[in-house]
Amino acid sequence: MKPYLQKISEFVKSNPAYSITLANIFLVLVLFFTKDPFGLRATSYDKAKPFLDTNISSINKIEIEKTKLANSKFELKKESDSWILFKDGKPIPAEFDRVEALNKAFLGAKKFTLVSSSKDKSDEFGFNEDELKIEFFNGTSSLGYFFIGNAGKDGNSSNVKFKDSSEIYLVEENLKTHTGRGDINHFFNKRISPLDLNNDAFISIELESNSNSYKINKAASWNLDSPSKGEITTEDMNTSLNKLTSMNADDILIDDSVTKSFESNSFSLRVNYKDKDSVPKLFTIQSAGFDRKNNAYYIRKNNEPTIYKLSEYAIKSILEWKPVKLAKVK
Repeated sequence: MKPYLQKISEFVKSNPAYSITLANIFLVLVLFFTKDPFGLRATSYDKAKPFLDTNISSINKIEIEKTKLANSKFELKKESDSWILFKDGKPIPAEFDRVEALNKAFLGAKKFTLVSSSKDKSDEFGFNEDELKIEFFNGTSSLGYFFIGNAGKDGNSSNVKFKDSSEIYLVEENLKTHTGRGDINHFFNKRISPLDLNNDAFISIELESNSNSYKINKAASWNLDSPSKGEITTEDMNTSLNKLTSMNADDILIDDSVTKSFESNSFSLRVNYKDKDSVPKLFTIQSAGFDRKNNAYYIRKNNEPTIYKLSEYAIKSILEWKPVKLAKVK
C-alpha cells in the first residue's frame, strides 16, 4: 500500500467519528449537486422562481403604458369585487375576467431562460417604440414592474425585463396579448345588460320617449298596461327580451364633449327584474344623444357617468317597438 493511502487508512481507524462525519458531508454534497433537494437550481420553467413573489389577492392596482408614447398611461384599480379603469382621472368599468387573466399571466412569468444581459441588445428584442411597461401595486407600494418587448419566435412567449435590470428573459407566455398591447379599449367592460338578467327574470319594462311609450309587466303572463291594456304572448316578447339580456356597447367614450354635437333623442328605459336570489332589481338606460351621421345611439345606464356607444341593431327595435299592436284585449 502506498504511504499516503496507508496514512489515510490509519487516520480512519483511529478517528472513526470524524471520518463518518466527513463521509456524511461528502454524501450531502453529492446529493446537493445531483438532486438539488432544496430546489435552489431550477431544472424546468415550472420550477423556476417567479418575477413577482406575491399572490393575486394582494394586487389592487395596475399601471400600463407605452413607454415611447406620450399620455398613454392608464390605471386599473380594484374596488370591492370590481375592477375600474382610470384614464386622466375618468373612471370606466373594466372587464373583470381580462384583468384577472392579466394578473395570472404575470404572476406565472418565471426567471428561467436568460437570453441577454446586454443593454445594446434591447432593440433586437423589441424594447423600442413598441415597448410596454406594466407595474403592479398593493395600495401605494409597488410590487414590481415589467418592460415587455416582442414575442418569441413561436408567438407564444415574450421577452421581458424586470425593474431596471438589463437582463432579458424569455417567458413562456405572450404577455402582450394580456395587456391588449397597451390599448385601453382591451379592458373596457362594454356590457350594458346586467349579468343576471335572463328572459325568466323580467318583472316589468317601461319606455318613455318623445315618439313612443309603453309599459308592460309579467305576472302569470305578459300584460300591456299602457298605452292600452291587453295580453302579449311570450313568443311575441322573446325578440325584445333577447335584445335586453344581451345588450353590449360598440365603444365607451373617454371624451364626453363630443356628445354636444349630437341630437338629444330623449328617452328613458326602465327594467325591473329579479336576480338569481329573487331579489328585485332595477336596470335603467337613459339617452345621452344620437349621432345621425353614423346612426349611433349614446346612452348612460343606471344614471352612471359612463357614456356607451350603441349600434342601431342593439337598441333601435326596442325604442320603436309597438307592443300595442301585439296585445290581445282581455
